[in-house]
Amino acid sequence: MPHLRDLTEFYDPNLYLPINGKQYKVLAPPKKKADELRLLIVDKTVTLQQERDEFEALLGPALDEMVADNVPDPVITHAGRTALLHFGGNAKLGAANWHLSQLGELAAGVLPANAKAAASQTTKQAGNRTQRRRR
Repeated sequence: MPHLRDLTEFYDPNLYLPINGKQYKVLAPPKKKADELRLLIVDKTVTLQQERDEFEALLGPALDEMVADNVPDPVITHAGRTALLHFGGNAKLGAANWHLSQLGELAAGVLPANAKAAASQTTKQAGNRTQRRRR
């Protein structure tokens, strides 16, 4: 039987979030808490306040460091949601949120605004063509 090294010698289950050149360490939760997080991330009835309470508790000492370092609240929220998805889902889900969550905001805000502007421009152009044909 092969001799296995102690897992803690080479495996770190914690999450490290780089913000403004600093690494914030979020401790991996115990099994029971991780099971609760797995249910939380798929629960459509969770309110924003419940989500915030959960991620602030999960961030633990990292939250205190972020506050002391004057990290803006939206960045803390982003870090907290990433931690929820990392520990409640998996590392790839957390990383996807970390790198891509702004896409949802873009799709909800910027893209519709651009689409409306484009639609307005197209409508104006079509109106101009109709007026030219009538002349």
